[in-house]
Amino acid sequence: MPAVAWPSEGNAFYTVPVGSRVDQAKLTTLDGRPIELLGSDAASVFIFFRTEQENSTRVLTQVAELHAKMKDQPVHWVAIVSDTYPKKDVKKLLHQTGLKIPVAVDEGDALYGKIGVVLHPVLGIADENHVLTTYLPFRKVGFSDYLAAHIDHTLGKIDDEALTAVLNPPKAVEGGDTAKAKRNLRMGEMLYKMKKYDK
Repeated sequence: MPAVAWPSEGNAFYTVPVGSRVDQAKLTTLDGRPIELLGSDAASVFIFFRTEQENSTRVLTQVAELHAKMKDQPVHWVAIVSDTYPKKDVKKLLHQTGLKIPVAVDEGDALYGKIGVVLHPVLGIADENHVLTTYLPFRKVGFSDYLAAHIDHTLGKIDDEALTAVLNPPKAVEGGDTAKAKRNLRMGEMLYKMKKYDK
């Protein structure tokens, strides 16, 4: 599969089509160790975040929990933060969220600009061939479940149908005890208004 160039600066990361091969990037962790954006594992997960943002805190907390659950899976994890944020603030956030994955510092926002990230937090997943399989912006409801399903799909643990079932669950249909309870509640409210307390 031919490599697809990253979008020009100012475009959102999701303008890189899912299914395109993405470029490798060499980064440095908070403690000065070299690390690559994409690994040789079956899946590479990378997250762009900010230190002063509530949604980033939520995502990192959920990623920390998921990383612990998937510690034996062949997944390369890396979180990416701008060098404009003081390291002490980044470390404080990592302690707060319990995140144990490597955190890379984006010097001069070089990767941020090359990829064209607009929104934070944002998460990408690539397969063992460095083909982008997922672009996942933050969402308040179901983010952890969505992320887990996308990783499992990239790892080949679930198929397209199972992934779709997670991403688009059927609407709950009320009936049985739930419907009966609601009817009883409405009846009770009506009797209360009528001051028929004995009923």
